[in-house]
Amino acid sequence: TAVPLPAFALVGFLMLSSIAVLYILVALGGRHGHANRGSRTHHQSILYFNKIAKLSPGEWKSIFDDPVALQDSLCESYIGEAHDLAERVRAK
Repeated sequence: TAVPLPAFALVGFLMLSSIAVLYILVALGGRHGHANRGSRTHHQSILYFNKIAKLSPGEWKSIFDDPVALQDSLCESYIGEAHDLAERVRAK
């Protein structure tokens, strides 16, 4: 028995759609590859939750006690995150 053309078209469409979804997931995926390993000294950025989650509420509040130190820490975090972003874009 011959398989009708619409069945082939449906299978082809589903396969290509699956491949497209995989490409999108890889493109939008998180850090992977060599861009996040070792090229930058890993400063613990206070911009993102990983650093915040490691601190107690008192430690987190104490960061805001010294405005000069806070500004220096934020500046270092912005510079580090901008560099990290540039490395990830270059790696993709």
